[in-house]
Amino acid sequence: MQVMQMVSAFGPLTIAGIVSATLSSALASLVSAPRVFQAVCRDKIFPGIHIFAKGYGKAEEPRRAFALAFVLALACVCIGDLNAIAPLISNFFLMSYALVNYSCFDASLAKSPGWRPAFKYYSMWLSLIGALLCISVMFIINWWTALITIALVAVLFFYVHYRKPDINWGSSTQAHVYKNALQNTHKLVNVNEHVKNFRPQVLVLTGAPMCRQPLVDFSVSITKNVGLMVCGDVISVNPMDRLFDLRDISKKAYVWLSKRRTKAFYVAIMAQSLRAGVQSLLQSVGLGKLKPNTLLLGFKSDWHRSSPEEVSDYFGIIHDAFDLSFGVGILRLKSGLDLSHLQPNATDAYNGLKDVEISISSGHPNDEKNPDDDTHEDEDSEDEQNDESKQMSNNFMSKGVQNKGFIDVWWLFDDGGLTLLIPYILTTKKHWKGCKLRVYMAGSKQSALNRDHRHMATLLSKFRIEYSSMTVLPDFGKHPSEESLTEFNKLIADWMLKPSEEETEETHPWKISEEELLLQKDRTYRHIKTRELLLQHSKDAKLIVITLPMPRKGICSSGLYMAWIDTLTRDMPPILLLRGNQENVLTYYS
Repeated sequence: MQVMQMVSAFGPLTIAGIVSATLSSALASLVSAPRVFQAVCRDKIFPGIHIFAKGYGKAEEPRRAFALAFVLALACVCIGDLNAIAPLISNFFLMSYALVNYSCFDASLAKSPGWRPAFKYYSMWLSLIGALLCISVMFIINWWTALITIALVAVLFFYVHYRKPDINWGSSTQAHVYKNALQNTHKLVNVNEHVKNFRPQVLVLTGAPMCRQPLVDFSVSITKNVGLMVCGDVISVNPMDRLFDLRDISKKAYVWLSKRRTKAFYVAIMAQSLRAGVQSLLQSVGLGKLKPNTLLLGFKSDWHRSSPEEVSDYFGIIHDAFDLSFGVGILRLKSGLDLSHLQPNATDAYNGLKDVEISISSGHPNDEKNPDDDTHEDEDSEDEQNDESKQMSNNFMSKGVQNKGFIDVWWLFDDGGLTLLIPYILTTKKHWKGCKLRVYMAGSKQSALNRDHRHMATLLSKFRIEYSSMTVLPDFGKHPSEESLTEFNKLIADWMLKPSEEETEETHPWKISEEELLLQKDRTYRHIKTRELLLQHSKDAKLIVITLPMPRKGICSSGLYMAWIDTLTRDMPPILLLRGNQENVLTYYS
């Protein structure tokens, strides 16, 4: 201090400055710091400090934090040698100044519109220089106390970063996430597509995601860390005379997805019909190259009891997806996919739409309708229902590694390779890792089985698809059993056209005429025979993936098509009907 007085123009001014700086630091530490500490305690960022969050009086004075600051200051004074702790305290102050300067620089770098500095001569680069100077002075004062300070700050930062407290600070980190996502999305637009970089990007017709847990979980097993997943929800409104704010519905869906750690997007749309809504989703969902290329929906197992309009819509959705060059997958479980009757509060967010006639679509007509939409207020009852919901979902997608078994792939037609790629992706995921692939293919003739087998084995080897066995079956062209034919005829009995009741193809286009049944006889027999082979070879499979029959609009009625896929999937293990859009997704080259 004597040296500073000697070199200064007026010595007493130096003493006055030191006293002023000491008083300001003391007041800041004893008054401002406890309030900041109280705010940190109220945010519950760190455990065990919430007792200091309590405030007293109208101004919410942090008396407990004041007492803590007093005790800490008194303890430092009682040491008797302030020079021993002065370097550490100075480093703490310098670190706080460095962080403030860097925060200003980072906020400017993120280019958030909400960051508007009022200082006329502010410069982001000056802030960065200030932060670097503070760090440099820390090491000049004492290098080991500087390292201790940096280590403590790093520990606190990583703790908060990995704990992810549910607090919205509006930080520059959030601005950076948006900025980086926007820049990378723009870059992706200019990247040329290549078959080696194909990724399944799935639009899943889940409706409210919490009502289709098995479908959501299965989709996640395909797309997790691989591709895009979007949960689509169509809210059918009749009449659709005005639009409604769907943000509450979206918020509830995202909360549910977040709790289950499901990396997926959710899109709700209002339309006059399910098919119109799905058409809008197929055409508009996505951004740039981040657009779905595969549609996944549940099987409509109540099709034979549904109205012709609903069945025609379901059939039309499949056809629309193929028209728009989407791959299509249809999942069917014995227990069904609809768990809405176990989620009584799943549709609470729709209550704001009560002033119009609405039909809350499940994304796809599926299984059984929800018989009870009443809200249950009893928490114990709700917990039991949630447990039952989880149990039903986990019967198919149970936690942990799946028991050793087989995923059977029935690759009956060349669809570009999607029917092979999806099962392979499943075997790389934790849930399906214990399962091996069994591949079944249609052969030409009995005499050419060995040649077909060698050809397909070579093909799979070039595709680098590992499998435990491969079987070429020549039996698809054989006549099915009379018992199977009788069962199929019973299935379509109510959907047959009845000329005696003055029904015509023009008035009842969804029904099956005798001419159509005769025209599609070979395809019908093939599907019935395929069912017999599935029961013979894949009854013990954990999952069956089979090529989806192609819908032929104008040639095949919706009733006959539904009968085909019902025949293929009824009373089977979990089964996925899948078909690509004829674009190659597999390549020989790595």
